[in-house]
Amino acid sequence: MRRIILLFTVFLLIPGIQAQEPTYRNVDYVGDGHPRHTLDIYIPPGTSAPAKTVVYIHGGWWMAGSKGRTMAFCNDLYNSGYVIVGINYRLSNDSIFPAQIYDCKAAIRYIKMYSDIFHIDTCNIGVTGESAGGHLSALLGTSIGEPSLEGLYLGNTGASSDVHAVLDYFGPTSFN
Repeated sequence: MRRIILLFTVFLLIPGIQAQEPTYRNVDYVGDGHPRHTLDIYIPPGTSAPAKTVVYIHGGWWMAGSKGRTMAFCNDLYNSGYVIVGINYRLSNDSIFPAQIYDCKAAIRYIKMYSDIFHIDTCNIGVTGESAGGHLSALLGTSIGEPSLEGLYLGNTGASSDVHAVLDYFGPTSFN
């Protein structure tokens, strides 16, 4: 575990990664006021048309972490014109699985419902994350069309939670 923490520390100190303020901060994507149901949206300056979007899902063993590290992982994409969305989700000490994937899918539905405000191209949404966030990203990509993992009691239901690309950074894929 110590190596992982050091790796994150070194990564966060890489020169050239600037602290970027979100265009929209702590947006409640479910509408219930829960602090883990919030997201930040980073829209590159000058963006006026729908843009490709990357949703970052933080790691932390499903027990810790937050959307606060989003730009450490997505700064280059932002600088290349991508809209970046960092999401929080309920942690395992608060809610048992599948609450975490329900939250991620609710966040995707939310940004699709309000894509015109956030300049999101709903046909070009990718997800990424490391560790637990990588696992949740992989689940988003592999559970398309599986109603038992939608969590449709959360947030907007007028859009799908389908994503178009997944980049899983060392997310667990086998629990045997």
